[in-house]
Amino acid sequence: MDELDGDAMGISLMKDSSGLFSKNLGEARVTNFLEEFRCMKSLKEEYIFLESMLRAIVVVGWKDGRVGGAISPSERKLATLTEKDGIVLGLSFLRLLGAAATEEGAFASWILKYLCLADLDNKFPFFRPLMIKIGKEIRHKVSSASGE
Repeated sequence: MDELDGDAMGISLMKDSSGLFSKNLGEARVTNFLEEFRCMKSLKEEYIFLESMLRAIVVVGWKDGRVGGAISPSERKLATLTEKDGIVLGLSFLRLLGAAATEEGAFASWILKYLCLADLDNKFPFFRPLMIKIGKEIRHKVSSASGE
């Protein structure tokens, strides 16, 4: 899987964002995404934090432009990350997304803060474009909601 696959996967996960911040629709969206793509299915088995990270991003989303939760840096290796670590990583991505000028900047800050994610980025070329596409859709949804 390459960068173009990551972009397509991000589009698939975030398409029809009308229910993006609905818990039930968000849960179903992440579940379907992780089952639809064979590589994601095997990745979620190899890295147990991945599913909870995506759920934290897609399901928790932004409520009134704020993200709660304490974020503490992790020096752990990919293979040792837990579901709880996935939630921390997901919430951290949302927080950085709110603070950065661009989705690319948020992603760059995220992998600098959590070096284990740099390993994931290096190992799987689709990861960066997937996360940037998710970030773009979330920012679009938040800006659309605040303009209503």
